[in-house]
Amino acid sequence: MNFRRYLLPTILLLLILAIVGCSQDEDSDGDDDGQHTPVSEAEQISERGGEPVTDDESEPTATPTVTPVPSATPTPTRVPTGPVTICMAQEPSTLYLYGPNSQAAQVVRQVIYDGPIDSREYELQPVILEKLPSLADGDARLTPVTVGEGDRVVDNEGNVVRLRDGVIVRPAGCYGDECAVVFADEEPPAGDEEEHQTVVGSLEMEQLEVTFVLLEDVRWSDGEQLTASDSVFSYELAQEATIPPRQRTGGQGLVPERRVDPIERTASYTAVDEHTVRWVGLPGAMDPYYQGNFFIPLPQHQLEGLLPEQLMAAEESARYPLGWGPYVLTEWTAGERIVAERNPEYFRAGEDLPYFDQVIFRFAGDDPQQFVDDLVAGECDVVTGDALHNDWAVYEALAGDGVVLHARPSAVSEQLVFGINPVAHYDWRGDIFEDARLRQAVAYCVDRGAIMDELMGGHSRVPDAFVPPDHPLYAAAELVTYDYDPERGRALLQEMGWRDTNGDGIAEAYGIQGVVEGDRLIFNYTTTSSALRGRIAQMVVDNLSQCGFRVDLPAEPLAPETFFSTGNSSPIFGRTFDMTSMAWFADMLPPCHLYTTSQTPAESNGWSGFNVSGYSNGAYDAACQRAQGRIEGMDGYEASHVETLQIFNQDLPAVPLFMHLQAALATEDLEGLELDPTMPFETWNVENFRRAGANR
Repeated sequence: MNFRRYLLPTILLLLILAIVGCSQDEDSDGDDDGQHTPVSEAEQISERGGEPVTDDESEPTATPTVTPVPSATPTPTRVPTGPVTICMAQEPSTLYLYGPNSQAAQVVRQVIYDGPIDSREYELQPVILEKLPSLADGDARLTPVTVGEGDRVVDNEGNVVRLRDGVIVRPAGCYGDECAVVFADEEPPAGDEEEHQTVVGSLEMEQLEVTFVLLEDVRWSDGEQLTASDSVFSYELAQEATIPPRQRTGGQGLVPERRVDPIERTASYTAVDEHTVRWVGLPGAMDPYYQGNFFIPLPQHQLEGLLPEQLMAAEESARYPLGWGPYVLTEWTAGERIVAERNPEYFRAGEDLPYFDQVIFRFAGDDPQQFVDDLVAGECDVVTGDALHNDWAVYEALAGDGVVLHARPSAVSEQLVFGINPVAHYDWRGDIFEDARLRQAVAYCVDRGAIMDELMGGHSRVPDAFVPPDHPLYAAAELVTYDYDPERGRALLQEMGWRDTNGDGIAEAYGIQGVVEGDRLIFNYTTTSSALRGRIAQMVVDNLSQCGFRVDLPAEPLAPETFFSTGNSSPIFGRTFDMTSMAWFADMLPPCHLYTTSQTPAESNGWSGFNVSGYSNGAYDAACQRAQGRIEGMDGYEASHVETLQIFNQDLPAVPLFMHLQAALATEDLEGLELDPTMPFETWNVENFRRAGANR
């Protein structure tokens, strides 16, 4: 399995996706695409860092003149530390990497796997690899290869296809639509004019090759060496798995999974030697996540011979998977708890890690107050975010009395989305959102800081683009900041021709193209029945009323499953709304595709595109295509992404309101708990959990 798809939430996906799973409106099982590897049933081990407890059993000499010296008791390498207890709302149904997975499964897996690659602050970091491959270092490279009819390639639109007559592809050295060519099996008739140059018979395309090197001292918890073949074995199982890419829906919003399937775009994945794996993509596959195309190892020596359907339920893959991380699973009592013990084979044991001898996962229902009572009583050390329902009032009310709130902005942004270009039959209010100045006026008139303070307790941040303010590319874009300024918002409306001439507080249109003369600035706000979205809607409506807008709320908000449904009957994906708010996820790669013209939901794409506003800007599309046609390390990669952020920041097809929170509760004496927006599992660094004042 590929790192991003099953880490992030991660990444891709997975990145992800766990933060959204904290919503009170989401499906209760919090399904996410999985992340890590399995382990086998573990033995009980010594509490002395894996060293055997030995006693000198030799008999004292029989010579009466010699007094035997009693054996010294070996000094333990560390002091036993007892357990750390992590309380969760849900129990995983399985821990098998390629089976149905959940946020709960992700949290548990973190204790038996370490990495293989972590994501910190939107950047990848190697854990059991010597380094991340890169074009600069030569362990990632683009190589021209000759392709012909029938070969599998990635076309100009990013689709995996067989090279046939009429297929448009990018030849070697081409990274955008402007230089793409049409493949033909024979010369076209003279005089035919094509948008793209025609290439007959064969052509050269670029193929990405990436090499990963494992650390040499990593072992499975049964003592067997972890090898490159284990990663290849996992890749082969991934090919048998049926885990299709999908979009995640729920009360917080939609989290599109990464846009490319690494399995589909893999030409080969092979072990070069015991510690080296090589991934080769299909010709034309410019995978921006290439540094994470390392398939998470599975123990070939243990699982080889089991059929995929057997692995879904086998004890050694589904309940007690074998891993290389800080702990080994030793007990699973259904409905109650999972217990993990220190792994004596952990490759970081020499650093006296992990600190705790044991991790206990308790499944304690979904009553936040009960979790706090358990924290105070010492029955929990950590309460994971899935138990808190993503409601700031819950966090604020429950912290204190020895309970510490850990909170930080996540990678999920709440956005105020405009119906810029609705479907043709939805035309009652004219093209009022076509002018970017009106959207900018909304940004100035909505007190986003006050909304963030009230709903996120001041622990979050207000972005001005579709990536979070702590993303590495955010500062590079030097964005316009839309601070709360109603006067400036009203001035923009006046400049456009929206003026309140009768003093009723609602502006009317005068000389505005596409809007009937004298029409008032009135439109609808579509929202869901979630308490959070209801509060957002009311605050936005109240703010806008001070600038000459009248925004009408629905008599009955929509159920989340209706709001986020797909198809032309959906109010959002069917593009029959004026304004709404919803959440989108950003991972390491800025999701510029969310606002491209080609992603507009329409009949041509089955109403499944992500650009629900219908926003269309040729310059933005071109910049996004350039960004997606390159990978990190190539000229123009960063500049193209920065350009998309700048154009979005000027055009505002959506107004970012705030970043949702990541949160967990813990006892005040627990240290080492670190939340990270791109590692949305509280236990991702469980080996560093410790008690306050502990000697390290």
